[in-house]
Amino acid sequence: MPQVNESPLSAEITVQTTSANIPDTSAPTAPSHLHAHTVSAASVSLMWSSSTDNVAVSSYDIYQGSDRIATVNGTVTSYEVTGLKSSSTYTFSIKAKDSAGNVSEASNVITVTTLESSPPVIEPDVPKAWAENTSYRIGDRVLYKEVIYICRQAHTSIYTWTPSEVLALWLPE
Repeated sequence: MPQVNESPLSAEITVQTTSANIPDTSAPTAPSHLHAHTVSAASVSLMWSSSTDNVAVSSYDIYQGSDRIATVNGTVTSYEVTGLKSSSTYTFSIKAKDSAGNVSEASNVITVTTLESSPPVIEPDVPKAWAENTSYRIGDRVLYKEVIYICRQAHTSIYTWTPSEVLALWLPE
């Protein structure tokens, strides 16, 4: 009888797979808890809680009414709006974006009224007591021996140039 040599056949099969580029179509969650941290006559400091995304939040758009006024990095959760008018009311909202361009729903909308601007504080022109070794300018007012004097010529005072004695420098009011 003939002899048959049986040897196992071995074959290596390599399967190569490629990952399909699945486009990111998921928008980030809406930013939440938008609030005004500080308010002044000309600015509002906004803060909010961050959004989440299946990949990453790349930026936040800040809206004043329906106008986008700024864009900040996706790691930033605050923004100061400047150049506002005093005693004026504004509305703000935030939207998150991811790198694929997906945009979230808007955050809560807040309404903020800027503060009334205060008039500049004008110090009363109270004359200061005359003193030696002091620089005076034309128009400065001093009190010396219960009389108010106005400086007529810029100078630095010395002890013998008292307002009552040197009328070339001082004029009684």
